[in-house]
Amino acid sequence: MKAFRKRAKRINLKYLEQSLRYPVAVIFLLILLILLAEKILSQGLIEIFTVYDWALLGGGFLGLFLTEWLESRFYPRHLILPTRLLLVGVRIICVAGIYQADVTLSTLPVFAVVLYALYFYFGMVPTVLALVLSMGIIVPLANVLGINVLEEMAYMIFMLIFAGLIKHDDKIRLRNLDLYRELDNYASHSTSLAKLDERNRISRDLHDNLGHYLVAVNIQLQKAVAYREINVEESDTAIRQAQEATSEAMKELRQTLNNLREMEDDRVSFREEVEKLVKGVEANGIPVTLSVQGDEEGYSDMVLVTLRQAVQESLTNVQKHAQASGAELSIHFNRKRVQLILKDDGIGFSPKKVDATRSFGLRGLRERIDLLGGEMEIRSRKNKGTTIQIVIPKQLYT
Repeated sequence: MKAFRKRAKRINLKYLEQSLRYPVAVIFLLILLILLAEKILSQGLIEIFTVYDWALLGGGFLGLFLTEWLESRFYPRHLILPTRLLLVGVRIICVAGIYQADVTLSTLPVFAVVLYALYFYFGMVPTVLALVLSMGIIVPLANVLGINVLEEMAYMIFMLIFAGLIKHDDKIRLRNLDLYRELDNYASHSTSLAKLDERNRISRDLHDNLGHYLVAVNIQLQKAVAYREINVEESDTAIRQAQEATSEAMKELRQTLNNLREMEDDRVSFREEVEKLVKGVEANGIPVTLSVQGDEEGYSDMVLVTLRQAVQESLTNVQKHAQASGAELSIHFNRKRVQLILKDDGIGFSPKKVDATRSFGLRGLRERIDLLGGEMEIRSRKNKGTTIQIVIPKQLYT
């Protein structure tokens, strides 16, 4: 599951760190190459190109392709001014080499690639000035060389329109990338906080429950010592009660240690963790029917940690307060959400009137579920048992 999440994370980051700028430039260059090849073949112009011409054409287009590829490796990092000027210069040299060799003039629109890059480097104003300058050169030569001025302008304006749309898309991608990283950081911290909260809860349980048993043991032993000479039977009873309290304290301690180990062992799946919790309850004499459907894969650690806490808190309440003879636990993962339902046949209680000490764990659990956009419902009636239903969405940030 961890490997799947890492791969999904890499895919998300790869998408956010890409730009349409480079694919569009490459497609444009490929179209020009196809037009050039079609004209050369249809008019039988292969023989008029010398080896020098072919070297200029091939080197020019190869240089433009490599420049686009190189820049795509740097995105989304910001290029410093000298680097931008260097890359513009490389493009101009490549274009000049292509123009030198192309007697068919099919590659005149290739200058649009320079304007396209200028827009991303320096903005609209320098790009428009470069466009006006290039048209100032082309227009006087149009009649002499048979150049269609409107067609050449259309290529350049088309590429600039694309550049504007892509630049806007890049801003959105970069903003989403920042948001993605913030949310990922928040999710990681939230998972850590959830585990820390669980440790704090266990600490409170050790203080309250284990401390309670140890106090009881101490009192019973003091009583046994006091009655040893006066009433042997009463002294023996006190010793037995101290032994029982010690046994209960050991059970609490073992359960707490198991919980801590499970929290540290990231390799244990959610299903295995729940099965261990259920076995712990059954070891104390309360049978639990467990049903886990669906796949936890794709659910964040934060959701799974909270869900595990919900199972632990609910089963703990069944053991301590419900006086139940049995319980049913069902967990269903689907594409959009996970649903947990725990039913017991215990004495029930009034969710509104339950005392603050008993409801502390459930109240904290409800707060954690609310943070994840989930819902928690408790239905209980006196001598009719209790049902806890929890629903948490799979996607936390939608």
